[in-house]
Amino acid sequence: MTLRTAALTAALSLLALVFLPRDATAQATGILDVQVNVEDAWVLVDGEPAGQTPFLEIIEAGRHTVTIRRDGFEDFSQDIDLKPDTSVEIRARLVRIEPGLVVTIDIAGATVSLDGEQVGTGQKVIVDPAPRGRHEVTVEAEGYGSWNAQVDLKPGVVTPVEVSLRGSLGTIVLTSDPPGAMAFLDGEEQGPTPVTIEPVAPGSHGLRLEAKGRSTVLQQVVVDPGKSVNIDLTLVTESGTLEVKPSVSDARVLINGVDVGAGKRSVGNLKPGSYSVRVTAADHTDFIKSVLVEEDKKVVVAAKLEAFSFGGRSGRLAGGPPKTQDGAPPLAKRPGFWAAVGGGVGAAVAVAVIAGAAANSGEPDPDPDPGLTLPDTDIRLALP
Repeated sequence: MTLRTAALTAALSLLALVFLPRDATAQATGILDVQVNVEDAWVLVDGEPAGQTPFLEIIEAGRHTVTIRRDGFEDFSQDIDLKPDTSVEIRARLVRIEPGLVVTIDIAGATVSLDGEQVGTGQKVIVDPAPRGRHEVTVEAEGYGSWNAQVDLKPGVVTPVEVSLRGSLGTIVLTSDPPGAMAFLDGEEQGPTPVTIEPVAPGSHGLRLEAKGRSTVLQQVVVDPGKSVNIDLTLVTESGTLEVKPSVSDARVLINGVDVGAGKRSVGNLKPGSYSVRVTAADHTDFIKSVLVEEDKKVVVAAKLEAFSFGGRSGRLAGGPPKTQDGAPPLAKRPGFWAAVGGGVGAAVAVAVIAGAAANSGEPDPDPDPGLTLPDTDIRLALP
C-alpha cells in the first residue's frame, strides 16, 4: 500500500466515525432497581459505591456483583446479568447485628445525650447503630428540666425509650378572632395569636389579650397537670371601663383572675361582659364581687376590706388558734392551714359549740390535752 493509499484509508475511517448514528457508538445500558428493608443503605456495584437506597439508576449492561451495605447490619450481595435495555430488580432484607436506640419525647426541641455526648435533637431521636452494653440516656429541654435512665443495648435489638418531660406541666393553645392579638400570661408576653404557651405550671393563671382597634380580653385559665387547654377568644370593637378603688392602698386587684396591679386601678377598653373582681391585702379579708361592664360605660367598684387578727373575739376566727404551753400554735407543722384561713381563700373549718355539750350528753368531759391552753372563748375549732 502506497503512502497515498494509507492516508486515504485513514481519512475514510475518520469520516465514518463522525457520521455514524450516535446509538451505534453508545455503550449498552440497563436499569438497576434496589429496595431494602432499612433506610440509607449503600449500593455498591462491583465494589464501587453507586448510591443510597431506595436506588433506581441506569448502569452499564453486563454481569455485575451488587452489594448492599449499612452500618450495624450484615452485607447483602447478589450477582446479576443485566441485558441491554432491560431492568433488574433486587429486593433485599438486611439482618441486624448491632443494637439500635429510638428515643421518643412528648415535647419538641428536646436534646438527647448518650453517656454525656449529644446524639440528637427533636421529638424522635434514632441512634443506629448504637454501642453495645449498658449506657445512660439523658433528655433535656428548656423549661422542662431533664430526665435520665440506664438502658441495656443488646446486639440485634432496637431498644425503644419513651420519655415524658411534660410530667405535671401543662400547655395552653390559644387562638383568637381576629388573629394576631398579643397574648400575656401572668403578665409575661407570649407573642401574637395563634400561639402555644408551654410549659405552664398547673393551677390558675391570668390571660390577657390585646389588639389594636379591639377591646382587651381578661380571662382566668385553669391548667391541669400534664394537660393541654385549647382557648379561642373573640375580640370586639365595643368596650367599657372598670375602675376599682380598694380601701387599702397596697391591695392587689384581680379582674377575672388577672392581676392588674395594686391600689386604685382603672382598666379601660374592656370587652363588655361580666367580670369577677377580687381585691386582696395582707391581714384583711378578700373582697369579691361580680360586675357587669357595658359598652361606653364606666363601672366603679369601691372595695372595702375588713381587717382581721387572731387577737380576740373580734378576730376572724373567734379566740384565734389554740396554743401550746410555750405559746406556739399546735399546728406549727401545718402552717398552710392558718395561712389559707387568714388569707381568705375560702378554707372551711367546722366549729362546734361545746359549752354545755357534755352536760346535755350526760357523759363527762374528755380529758383536755395537757399540752394545750384553750383560748378564752365558747367556740372550739374542729380541724379537718
